[in-house]
Amino acid sequence: MTARYRVIAGLPPVPAYGVAAAALLACTVVLSTVGSVVAVGPDVVPDPAEGGWQLAVHGDASARQGSDGRVYLQTRAPRARATAWYRVTPTHPSAAWEAEARVHVPGPGQRAKIVVASTDPADPLWFGSYRIRSEKWGTVPLSVRGSLQGQEVQVGLLLVGEGGEATLERLDMVPVRRRVSWVVALVGLAVGWLGVALAASRHLGRLPVAVAAVLAMGVVTPRPWLDRGFSLAADQLALAPGARLVLQKGLGHVGVFALLAALLCGRLGPRGALAVVVALGVATEASQLLAISRSASPLDVGLDTLGGLLGIMVWWAARRTTPESPD
Repeated sequence: MTARYRVIAGLPPVPAYGVAAAALLACTVVLSTVGSVVAVGPDVVPDPAEGGWQLAVHGDASARQGSDGRVYLQTRAPRARATAWYRVTPTHPSAAWEAEARVHVPGPGQRAKIVVASTDPADPLWFGSYRIRSEKWGTVPLSVRGSLQGQEVQVGLLLVGEGGEATLERLDMVPVRRRVSWVVALVGLAVGWLGVALAASRHLGRLPVAVAAVLAMGVVTPRPWLDRGFSLAADQLALAPGARLVLQKGLGHVGVFALLAALLCGRLGPRGALAVVVALGVATEASQLLAISRSASPLDVGLDTLGGLLGIMVWWAARRTTPESPD
């Protein structure tokens, strides 16, 4: 099937679905900067400086409240634990809540998380953020999907593991509701991306589009889930801890982008395949700037490009070794 092309500012012809994908990417970025929820009630958790917070330690750890009102946690052993909690019994009937903490977590530790948990064993409820690690001050959000009305819940910061350090300045938790307009826009984007995928599959083939879809899923998957998956694979293969990172980077960046480039070469040629791979690498890393639990890295773009070059080399070598059919 012949694809429609558009010429932009003297550049090589660009498929119409490529232009549509660029427009959808811009709309996706805009939507990600717009709040998906709106507060419907007041904050139910006071700042540590206002008092009422409980501090607890287990093992070789310390927890204290400084003269500046902030809470300081430290853990010095692998199984040590330090926590700062505030108990609250919300009265608002909302089934959706948003918590946000302003923290500084420079130490490695094993994990540092914002946690919302019920104290009633007969009605268990537990929500935890992704693992926090930052050399700078920042805010960490946590979405709670469940009714808290009438339940006594603990809201706080948990620090576990050797070398852990954390400072908590404030933690807010408010009832929220989803914006209907945001949901409608999200559905529209999903339909648009599906249309682009179908158009691209007719021109490029289903397999390259399927690989690109796998990449997209990898981008939106929370970092802890990916880490756990690669850790389980490394445990099954009995790999050393350092090899786990190599496995993750090798498969997730070099391997997948090499496969994508090799598949695209037959349709777009080496230059076109490399251009798509580099553009996709930049786009996926840039999109992670908008993800709460992910971060962008120029090194990862370099690994994506390296994978693309390896895929092109494999495709080129396979062509050289494949005997030509007689005329």
